[in-house]
Amino acid sequence: MIICDTNCLLSLINAEDAHHRTVRDLVSSLSTPLVVSPLVLAEFDYLVRKVVSADTARGTLANLLRGRLIEVPALSATDLLTAVKVDAKYSGLDLGLTDASLVVLAYRYKTLDLLTRDERDFRPITPLQGGAFRLLPKDG
Repeated sequence: MIICDTNCLLSLINAEDAHHRTVRDLVSSLSTPLVVSPLVLAEFDYLVRKVVSADTARGTLANLLRGRLIEVPALSATDLLTAVKVDAKYSGLDLGLTDASLVVLAYRYKTLDLLTRDERDFRPITPLQGGAFRLLPKDG
């Protein structure tokens, strides 16, 4: 499983994005859906509404959720508390809850694979299960 960050979800749906083709090709080669934090979806919704329109945000979210492209797991209070602890541990990065939730989901899904271009935040983080994250598509 691959955990997907907001920036690559935006690249995936925006054909004008410089990273669209690379992200689209990687995602189309997968046999499993991308794991997307509900916090990533909220951030995605906010950004699309701000830059494009509410109608586009609603339509895009509906298409993503209807298709088999993404899986959106629930986050429990324990998951969110763990994310807050990850954010505190790496306070110098100012991750925030959304990015920290990706670290929690990577642990839950036993993966080190993150679909993100955010090397500044994710290179220095040690996954909860140890090792190092593989940042796709760069490390692909």
